[in-house]
Amino acid sequence: MTNDKQDKILEIENVTKSVSVHGVLERWSIGVNGDLSIMGVKSVLFSRRQPQIRKAFLASAIIIILLICGCGGQEDRGGPASRAAPDFTLKDLNGDVCRLADFRGRVVLLNFFATWCGPCRQELPDFVRLYERFKDKGLEIIGVSLDQEGEAVLRPFIRQYGITFPIVLGTREVVLNYGGIKGIPTTFIIDHNGAIRDHFVGLRPRYVMEESVKKLLKQIG
Repeated sequence: MTNDKQDKILEIENVTKSVSVHGVLERWSIGVNGDLSIMGVKSVLFSRRQPQIRKAFLASAIIIILLICGCGGQEDRGGPASRAAPDFTLKDLNGDVCRLADFRGRVVLLNFFATWCGPCRQELPDFVRLYERFKDKGLEIIGVSLDQEGEAVLRPFIRQYGITFPIVLGTREVVLNYGGIKGIPTTFIIDHNGAIRDHFVGLRPRYVMEESVKKLLKQIG
């Protein structure tokens, strides 16, 4: 097999790994029951007996790659929304339970992310600074990880970025409850009464998040 073909297989393997986030993004994959096997990829990509299938798959693969390059889609601002934030019960890396309801009375920045997502990594230092600045004024940040590997990739990631706010393990249920999460990073700003007041898909400058948070913090007390 040529190096070029090996590179293509590796690229698709990486894309497959990226879109298989807890089965949440399986609608972007191709195959039986939404599963995309590496053997199936090799067969479709390099079989000369299936040119039409190969073209269709390559077109879909290009779409997937474009989505992953942006970690799931173009930027979008869905807020202000003012709807009740769905409650959840998720576990952190120590197995302790985190409930959204426990943070009623505080402004919550709820961020869906993955360690392999470039824009997610880019915005994390801003979240760390935002948390340190406003945590004593009523702000809570909760990171919801959509990584398949869980603790294995999250612990070194948390150390690397100096994350001090809670990181919990996402589930299919919480993703669906929050609208399916069409791309990451996705961030919801929830007020002290538990209502979603802002919604961002994609990377945002720190001042955008900060302005949204400060506006809601003024409403506390």
